[in-house]
Amino acid sequence: MYRWGQIDKAVDMKAVIESVYRPDLFAQVAKEVGYSLPPSAWKKDGVDKYNMFMDGKVWDPNKAVEYIFSTGIDESKVSKEELLKVNKWTVKTEQPNYVCPYGPAGCADPKYVTK
Repeated sequence: MYRWGQIDKAVDMKAVIESVYRPDLFAQVAKEVGYSLPPSAWKKDGVDKYNMFMDGKVWDPNKAVEYIFSTGIDESKVSKEELLKVNKWTVKTEQPNYVCPYGPAGCADPKYVTK
């Protein structure tokens, strides 16, 4: 949304992501229904054939600001410097070590997982 000028102030993107996607709730429900959790709630996307992006770029949550400003689309109302000031966090990323042949890497349903 920054790239297209839809947000006009710098926000902590990690806090927004966690409040929207709620990995804590996913983990709780996954445990209740017997799903195996990925090794981390955070992973890079675009790194393998199961989650490759059309433009070939890699999404690394620890480089989110750089990713936003690397796409060539820049109508942002917030400067890269302003965004970097409020996004100094890092997260532990870990790629799943399994593949789901019926969906993208990260599939947690044991009946579809191969190792």
